[in-house]
Amino acid sequence: MPGRKPSVIMELNGTYKHNPSRRRKTVEPSEVPIGEPPAHLGEDQAAIWREIRDIAPPMVLKHCDGVALEMMTVLVLKLRTAPFTMTAADAGQLRNYLGEFGMTPASREKFSVDQTPKKADTFSEFRAA
Repeated sequence: MPGRKPSVIMELNGTYKHNPSRRRKTVEPSEVPIGEPPAHLGEDQAAIWREIRDIAPPMVLKHCDGVALEMMTVLVLKLRTAPFTMTAADAGQLRNYLGEFGMTPASREKFSVDQTPKKADTFSEFRAA
């Protein structure tokens, strides 16, 4: 059974414009960018982290994606240093991460990211917290 499409992707695809009743109540996504690699990563892993961060589609990777990016980093390092030790499960997981982060031609077609800056909410200070 296929998994549910994330609400963020449905929003980006315009699903809710057509049928607003399908909107799910969700937690607001993080606005904090992914940043630098964690200190516990080795030199090679940190370089791959930065490479993936820099080639990923803009505004996709956020701070909350750090663990998934770390796992992807380990798999890419394994692919590059010992490709013959990669199992089918490793390759499948790497393909999954590539798709989730919009790093394949097919996955880039599934969503687009609005890069227009958000307007400041002038009334936010008057709303109850």
